[in-house]
Amino acid sequence: MSVRLCVIGNGAVGSLFAAKALEACFDVTRAVRQPRSVTQQATVKTVTLQNDSTVSLPDAIITQDSPVDILFDLIVIPVKVYQLKEALIQWSHLFTNNTPALLLQNGMGGDEIFRSVLPSVRLYQATTSHGALRQQNAVRHTGFGETLAGPATGQNRNDRADEKVFRILEQAFPPVTRCDKIALALWQKLSVNLVINPLTALHNIRNGQLLEPAYDAVISSLCRETSLVMQACGYKESADVLKNRVLRVAGATAANYSSMHQDAAHGRPLETGAITGYLLQKAAAHHIPVPAHQSLFDALTDRFPA
Repeated sequence: MSVRLCVIGNGAVGSLFAAKALEACFDVTRAVRQPRSVTQQATVKTVTLQNDSTVSLPDAIITQDSPVDILFDLIVIPVKVYQLKEALIQWSHLFTNNTPALLLQNGMGGDEIFRSVLPSVRLYQATTSHGALRQQNAVRHTGFGETLAGPATGQNRNDRADEKVFRILEQAFPPVTRCDKIALALWQKLSVNLVINPLTALHNIRNGQLLEPAYDAVISSLCRETSLVMQACGYKESADVLKNRVLRVAGATAANYSSMHQDAAHGRPLETGAITGYLLQKAAAHHIPVPAHQSLFDALTDRFPA
């Protein structure tokens, strides 16, 4: 019997996941909200992979009003954190027969939101360095990367369920590395996003332009503050380690635009709250001043009001 996946949403990474899963001969269903207006972007129809092959996504999709009688093996949720609660409420009827869920997001705090809506569903979290760019009703795979995935913290151990999910992920979205301490991996991804996303959005630049000397001082300040907050939360990473990671990612994705830059360029809401806002919350809880992050948050809020 084929593995049955459901991918919620219509974004770049979710469409890439669906395309790769189709290549692996999985049965893929997409759950897409009905457009609220005719000006909204059309549903993604094709994904062009890095080998220039094009995968056509299934025309048949389900909306929140569609009757569903499929028992899925995994439901993948690659929606932005600020969209998550509404999406979970709309699609809660898909989580039957103990179907597990995978959150695939840039920001932090999604696991808390998920638990508030679906507390009994087994949850996994992942972070990926694959690059994907949406252009109207098509997506292009812009950068090959890897995915780290693991069971969300605070759950009972379930080796059988975990093995099944990781077998699916290894085939559907390779390469995948199992990470039983996924919270650390998410913080490490956040430490990069805290720099690259807001700075590229604010200054309207590609990732690689952050390697220019003009940005060195602000990157150093942001990484120093992030390190202090991470250490207070129990993750011992120095400012130098964080800065080196940021510069390495910026160099590896030099020609790319960050997801926040693309949101800003297309007039979409930014993930500021789940990225910089999350750090500000943790900093306040530990009474740590973070003026560089606060200044960046304020500048983004002023430039791109919600």
